Amino acid sequence: MMKNFVIVLLSILLVLGLNACKKDYPEDIPKWLKKKVRKLERQDKLHKESKREEYLMRIDEYSDGQKTIFLMVTGSVFPKPCLIYDYDGNELCYSSYIGQGSCGDIEHLEDFNEVREIWHEDPTKR
Repeated sequence: MMKNFVIVLLSILLVLGLNACKKDYPEDIPKWLKKKVRKLERQDKLHKESKREEYLMRIDEYSDGQKTIFLMVTGSVFPKPCLIYDYDGNELCYSSYIGQGSCGDIEHLEDFNEVREIWHEDPTKR
């Protein structure tokens, strides 16, 4: 009986331990972006009592089939201001949205489509 209890208890602890290490972002993103997400998560925890909306809200990955860019949406005003970075972490431009026009060495932003959400700020931590 005690042996079964120990096995069940260890199983529960293993599951809890594995979930505690789970990241809130994909593992296949560039190293610079992982660092930025970890920094933003710490900032998010520091500002959890704040009701201000100026903090980064979301990071999305976009691609035109050849190039990958990352759009960092900052704030909640409309249109949402955002920073656009290339895959290597170089800031390309600051824009009010990903639409038409150019951004750094990218001629046609309208050719880029959203691939996935990388990270978003958790409003419940505020």
